[in-house]
Order: sequence, then C-alpha cells, then structure tokens
Amino acid sequence: KKLGFVEVTVTGDGNCQFRAIAGSLYGDELRHVEVRKNVCDWLQVNGDSPIDKDGTRVSDFLDVANFSDWNEYVNSMKRPGCAILNIPQTTPGSYTKLLLFTAWGDQLSLFAAANVYDANIMVISSVNAAGKFLYS
Repeated sequence: KKLGFVEVTVTGDGNCQFRAIAGSLYGDELRHVEVRKNVCDWLQVNGDSPIDKDGTRVSDFLDVANFSDWNEYVNSMKRPGCAILNIPQTTPGSYTKLLLFTAWGDQLSLFAAANVYDANIMVISSVNAAGKFLYS
C-alpha cells in the first residue's frame, strides 16, 4: 500500500507466478497455462541469446545446483504447478494423498515473461531487504 499497489491473491497451487501474470495481462488467472507455455517457448529458443553487450547469455543464470543443463531446466519449467492426488486404496472410501511437486516460476521465467509480453514486471517482497526487483 505504501507504494500505491494493491495486493491480489491468486491460487497457490505452484502456478502462482504464471497465474499472477495471466491475471495482470488478461484479467483471468485461469490463462496461466497459456502464459507458462509462452514463457517456456521463449526460454527454449532464447537460452543462448545474449542479454548485454558483454555477451552474457540467459542460460548463464541457470541454477547449476539443480539442473545439469538448459534443456533440463526448460523441460522442468513446462510441468505445471503442483497437484494433490487421492489414490484409492483397497478399503472402499479409503484414499492416500500424494503430493506432486513440479516447477514453480523463478527469476528466469519472470525475465522471459517480461520479454514475451514486452512488459516491466516488478516484484515487491517483504522478504528481501531491498523490497523490490524489476524485470524488463
């Protein structure tokens, strides 16, 4: 509120970054699948693209602790959110819950979204001391 922004709550299912972008662009967070696809397509094509005059590439920011190469990262980003599955058991009416974690949005997907949609994306956080980041 101090900065003049309004907080908007989106569904917290692991697709929240893509839902927030879809809500901002289209007024409909349900278009998150379309946004994720567009972002992943951009990442797939532009991983080796330079982003500055020194030749730094998008893929230079890959989290190598979690991904062995760019294609592994992009393929993981293609998996939407997370899901809770109810697995039926042998006893009628008995279920086991299975939680599947997939890819959440990150700084690379925000950078890609800013490029795909030719937009400035500002992240405001109470976690970081600086409080905000701009992706464009």
